[in-house]
Amino acid sequence: MWSLGRTAAYFLSCAQDEVWRRPDAPHKFDDVLCHLEMIAHNMSAPEPAQRVVSPSVHEFLVDFHNEFQQNSADNGFIARR
Repeated sequence: MWSLGRTAAYFLSCAQDEVWRRPDAPHKFDDVLCHLEMIAHNMSAPEPAQRVVSPSVHEFLVDFHNEFQQNSADNGFIARR
């Protein structure tokens, strides 16, 4: 499994991707922005031990990653990493 930081970086790289213009996009863009704000807030903590993301946000990222990978496989292309 990817680290949270790598997952967040991947997630950010996909935020502007064509996947968000597709009707089967995994999540609404407003939800994405909300989670990105939480990630940015948590990743800017001064101490590594404080750089935590709530389980719900982590679950959202993992679900997004899994759905994007599945959609990518279903559509015949490999998701960027």
